[in-house]
Amino acid sequence: MENLNLYKNKEKRISLKRFLIYLVISFLPFFSLYYFSQYFLFSNIANIIRSHPLVFNEISFNELTEIPDIVDLKISEYDSKINTLINKIRHLKTSLNKSFFSKYFLQVLVDEISNINEYFFIKNIEFDGKSFLITFYEYSENPIVPKAIKEKLSKYYKNVDLKVTDIKNVYENFKMYEFQLEGEL
Repeated sequence: MENLNLYKNKEKRISLKRFLIYLVISFLPFFSLYYFSQYFLFSNIANIIRSHPLVFNEISFNELTEIPDIVDLKISEYDSKINTLINKIRHLKTSLNKSFFSKYFLQVLVDEISNINEYFFIKNIEFDGKSFLITFYEYSENPIVPKAIKEKLSKYYKNVDLKVTDIKNVYENFKMYEFQLEGEL
């Protein structure tokens, strides 16, 4: 005889096999979510390692989840080193420019005067970091100081002026010309 349970208030029972199937189905979203989150974490870590190989040559880590924090820390350290190097380079550039501007006017004057076969005598050089004033004498019959001095200095200095301030007779046609060369940085 067949065993039929036609009773109205019967208890529903589930078999062990079905219970395990339902259990696996209920845990499947959790495991898949965990798997995909780990996959994205490891792929991001691999991208970070690929994009910053120099950083990973210098650091050691125990957990893979620490890598993004370590990378951010190293990047900030490198940024601070870069900023200090940039500041040092700026300081060196300004000191180089100051040294260039503090001697270039004298170099131009000496170069131009050395090309002329007349007698020159520098009396005074004043330089305060912002402007310069050179007083020099030329001993000749006619002033020969080249105007190229003013043109060359006008490229780097402001208000460059070369003027004759005094003329004195030394011997017959031989004269002493007093010049002033001035300009501002």
